[in-house]
Amino acid sequence: FMPPLHTCFQQLQNLLPPDEYNSKIKPLRSQRMGDRLVVYAPNRYLCDEFRRRYQSLIKGFLAKGSDGLKSVEAKVGEPAAQSAPKGPKRSDGASRKPWRRSKLNPDFTFGGFVSGPCNRVALSAALQVAEKPGGNSGLLVLHGFPGLGKTHLMHAIGHCIRDREDGRLRIVCCRTQKFVSGVVEAFKQRGGAVEKLLRHYQSADVLLFDDIQFIRRKPQCQEEFLKIFNALHDRDRQIVLTCNRHPNQISDLEGGLKDRIAGGLSVSVEPPDRKTCITILERMAEREQVSLAPGVAEHLAENANSSVRELNSVLRCAIQKAEAMRVETVTMRLAADALCESLGQLNLHVSIEDVLCKVAKYYKVEESDIVSKRRPQHLVRARHMAIYLARELTNRSYSDIGQFFGKRHHTTVKSACEKVAELKEANPGVEAEYRDLVRIIKGLHRQ
Repeated sequence: FMPPLHTCFQQLQNLLPPDEYNSKIKPLRSQRMGDRLVVYAPNRYLCDEFRRRYQSLIKGFLAKGSDGLKSVEAKVGEPAAQSAPKGPKRSDGASRKPWRRSKLNPDFTFGGFVSGPCNRVALSAALQVAEKPGGNSGLLVLHGFPGLGKTHLMHAIGHCIRDREDGRLRIVCCRTQKFVSGVVEAFKQRGGAVEKLLRHYQSADVLLFDDIQFIRRKPQCQEEFLKIFNALHDRDRQIVLTCNRHPNQISDLEGGLKDRIAGGLSVSVEPPDRKTCITILERMAEREQVSLAPGVAEHLAENANSSVRELNSVLRCAIQKAEAMRVETVTMRLAADALCESLGQLNLHVSIEDVLCKVAKYYKVEESDIVSKRRPQHLVRARHMAIYLARELTNRSYSDIGQFFGKRHHTTVKSACEKVAELKEANPGVEAEYRDLVRIIKGLHRQ
């Protein structure tokens, strides 16, 4: 039995819309501790929301009451009578010592996540996993363009589980690139290095794996990851993956692994709408303890709304300018200057895979055909445009791009870039395609 909310919360129920009460207040529990009312939230997000929006109201209700309660405080967890840990059950039934802190980004919590129509479903799915890891299929895949908050939600899940379980569950957080390099190094070392690496990941109670798309075209790494996946899945452990596209759209994945990943709950994180962008900017400014002049948040949201990452980059640039000029307010002039400087640097966040994915979709061809040796005219056109955009929008060399596009020589890549440059000047249609693709890849308009 879970202790119900104190009767003063009934007054909140009369004040709030039903959906807000059900999502923000109903999951809470309360317990009297002397003259204090302690409110327990199942995760950090709801705890922060209560402190920010409802705690002062409850204090006011208590002040008017006659039951002797003088203060209210909020914390993550459950009342003492219900403090037994949730989450994956242990096969041996034995208690463990708390695991050392996992490598979670301290800024990526549910409390710091700005919710909007673009990410509400993803946030709800993440909260469900955080509250009951290992439930349902035990696999959550968060997918969408880079810089929209997938990694933030994944780390927030880790923080919430770690705080509630007080270190009793082992959380392993890893970027796919690190896993790939670890597998390559383990095979070089031999002598049981591969088995040791597998044990590290298979011993996790919660596995957080960022950018799973980078495992494509790496058969050996996929084989080892499938072993990890199966071991954790068989023991009802929780797996959270992030990806830049839906799992079904990841090419060059082994069938068994692709089926496994596609079998979980896949939730899309969409680009933020204008209102959400403004809220994100205002929250960032509040965290950095700077003020924004009237209209600044709206101006930045209008011109830099392709991703949360871009908003963060532009605002930080504006704040640095304000600090250099020793002013406490980000003016419209500083915001405009920051936009001009930051937008040129954001290309570093575009990957070759982003370019390939969008070009293939734009020209209605398969990604595998673009990187193949086939030479039908429509494929050559898409291939050359993809190579040209990869050179323009990423910081990769001709050699790197050539390796990605079917192990082509760097001189072939350079020649393709020169051909597209010539076509852009001579053919307005090619110039229009180029501009469309740049906007799509950088997320400046919705498809």
